[in-house]
Amino acid sequence: MSKNKKLVYRPLCVLISIMLILSVIACGNGDAGEPGAPEQLDAAGRLAEIENRLFIEYITGDSLSFHMFLKNPENLGLETPAPSWGQGYDREEFDESLGEIRDLLEELAEIDINELEEMEDIVLYRTLVQNLWTAVLMGDFYYFNEPFHTMNGLYAQAPLILAEFEFRRPEDIDIYITLLELYDEYIGRQIAYEREKADIGLFMPDFVLDMVIEVCEGFLADRDGQHYLVTSFQHRLDAAGWLDEAQRRQYMDENERVLREHFFPVYDSIIAELSLLRGRGSEEISGAQREHYLLLLASNTSSDFTPEYIIELLDDALDRTIFQLVGAMIQEPDTPNDYFSLAFSKGSVEENMDYLRSVGSSVFPAIPEHNLSLETLPPGLQFLNAAAYYLVQPVDDYYNNVIRINPSNAEHDPALMFILAHEGYGGHLLESVYSGSSGMGRLRRILDNVAFGEGFANYGAEQLLRATDFSKELVEYALAMNMLDHYLSARIEVGIFYEGWTEDDLADMLEETMGQRFDDEVTRDFYEAIYASKYVFIRYGVGTAFFQDLRERLETRLGRGFDPMAYHTLILDIGSSPLNIFAEILEEALWSWFIRPEDRPETAEAA
Repeated sequence: MSKNKKLVYRPLCVLISIMLILSVIACGNGDAGEPGAPEQLDAAGRLAEIENRLFIEYITGDSLSFHMFLKNPENLGLETPAPSWGQGYDREEFDESLGEIRDLLEELAEIDINELEEMEDIVLYRTLVQNLWTAVLMGDFYYFNEPFHTMNGLYAQAPLILAEFEFRRPEDIDIYITLLELYDEYIGRQIAYEREKADIGLFMPDFVLDMVIEVCEGFLADRDGQHYLVTSFQHRLDAAGWLDEAQRRQYMDENERVLREHFFPVYDSIIAELSLLRGRGSEEISGAQREHYLLLLASNTSSDFTPEYIIELLDDALDRTIFQLVGAMIQEPDTPNDYFSLAFSKGSVEENMDYLRSVGSSVFPAIPEHNLSLETLPPGLQFLNAAAYYLVQPVDDYYNNVIRINPSNAEHDPALMFILAHEGYGGHLLESVYSGSSGMGRLRRILDNVAFGEGFANYGAEQLLRATDFSKELVEYALAMNMLDHYLSARIEVGIFYEGWTEDDLADMLEETMGQRFDDEVTRDFYEAIYASKYVFIRYGVGTAFFQDLRERLETRLGRGFDPMAYHTLILDIGSSPLNIFAEILEEALWSWFIRPEDRPETAEAA
């Protein structure tokens, strides 16, 4: 089974909410901004002061966040901080941060939520309180994190993010070079942390270690040739446009030197040092690891949902999706052939995107004027499995948007239309431009709730594609094919880490779900792949199932009074938030939006 994974940009770029909160406080810069005296402010003003403080402390805590989330820091009166990968993996700093989180919770407790009138403030307040309390509970599990996650670990994602590090001003090049030089020290702290984990029996299983080594070896494969961190650097220098040939050559030489002396050797060290720890981990899920997983489940589904509810949600979604898949094939037996022969397309990537944009106006509210660039991925990065992906944009520039297109995959990927809808006018681009223009606060826009973002993008792609003029059977088949992997992977993850599934349990589940008994080797591949990618698939699966289930329940409750456009407008108006908070605020808003108070079911029953 291939260990290559789709590029997971958004989860790493915005991180999980818990780690964001910890980094905000650990990297604190208490003098940032010019807030008023809290005792002189009303509830909204005090919350705004906290929001401003946390936003500035977070984005100035490390260079990647600062560069990623702010295009024009001078407009906020901010100076570019010294190059840094940020703090982390220091027990003393971690414990100190937990104390400061408790202080922040006390500060929030002094704000009466009933005095907050704007929905934006209410959502922010409740989000902060929920995330902070989860962070406090995480305090007992310092050694349960995994910096060398096979998909989302910094070692796996940093090279790809660095390859997208845009040179907007001359100082950006020097910051980039310095980050390469500092990388070995930061990863060194993560390696030391793994040694400490191994000493208490919490090191990764050997099969996960093999995957980590495979990631490192894959990265080093072209170290002596045209590595993508060499070619992408040249590409970005050319795009910058302000360097003469001598300066350009000097920077290229410096980049190659630093890669050779600092960056590439990091991956040799990861392989060598972690290999020494082989055999000191176990795949058995202990009681404490199960408790930790419940907190991961809460933080990565951006919710307070019980695992039992999540299991029910995913089981229902799996049943519905398989029924949808089979139904499409029964109605039109040639549907699979049409799908895999690329019939689900209007032509080129540009033609498909233009078509989806035109269809989107009948499904979603209009978004402001904006620019979308469909940029071809440089040849050195076309090894990525992703056919296309949306680049997270700075919070101070929603106008300019970029979707990277990977021609090596896009040209023959039958899922391309779904991917473009998900990344573009049914999903990430739509949400980004809408939230950026609607006044959503800066902190909420970086406190990205991944389950909401990916769930809405899948749901939005579904609604957008159902409004196209492709045959119903082809659309339903394409949707089911793209959703099935999310649901199946998420359900297996909960089975392994919460229910304690063995490989035999997994084989039984796959046979019941797929109607086929897989051999032991295939089952083991499934088991290892999901085990090693813990908490990634759950975000997509739960988020998507949540939005689909919510839509069905609302249509049932509201009947002919359900207005899809009004509903989508309301989703975007509330914006990215923990799923349980979103659902509760949606419930209140829906009755005032769609139904007069006297016509609400509870009012009619009381009468």
